[in-house]
Amino acid sequence: TCRSLVDSLRPRAQGQAFEAVVGGGGVHNPVLLNDLRDQLATLPGFQGLRSFADFGIDPDAREACAFAYLGHQTMLGRPGSLPSVTGARRPAVLGRISFP
Repeated sequence: TCRSLVDSLRPRAQGQAFEAVVGGGGVHNPVLLNDLRDQLATLPGFQGLRSFADFGIDPDAREACAFAYLGHQTMLGRPGSLPSVTGARRPAVLGRISFP
């Protein structure tokens, strides 16, 4: 799991300093976090692994944060789906906001 994640990041690693931020249930698994940290350390520029908690966000709120972000993008009329991230053909505003 960790190796697959890091392998997907490898083409984007350009040697610029970066930190990885983790949330979700895996943040409670020290074996998983240590493996992730070790795998990330193979990328040029890796500076450390941080938790959502370091930013005052409950790590277990990862999914809620993702949906809040996507909702915010929709409210602003901004795409929540980008080809460079999702492989979609074009950027797209996700969902629709309607009021009764």
